[in-house]
Amino acid sequence: MNQVNVIPAKLQEVAGTRDLITTAETATALNKARQTLLKEFCLKGSVYGIVPKKIGGRLLFPVSQVAKLLNGEAVSA
Repeated sequence: MNQVNVIPAKLQEVAGTRDLITTAETATALNKARQTLLKEFCLKGSVYGIVPKKIGGRLLFPVSQVAKLLNGEAVSA
C-alpha cells in the first residue's frame, strides 16, 4: 500500500514551508492550549507520542509527526 503523508490544511497554514514548528503553533494545529503541551512534555517526555527537538531553549515539533497525529495515524516516538 502506498501511503502519502497528507498535511491537513490548518497545519499547512501554520507551518508554511518549515519542517519544525513551535509549541504555540503545534498547540494551534492540535486545538489545545500551549500549556497542555508543555505539561505533557514535562510528565512524559513526549507530546501525544511526538518527541520534540530542543533548539535554543525551545521545543520544536516535526510537521510530519503532527500531520500523522492529525490524520489519526500512529506516531512513533
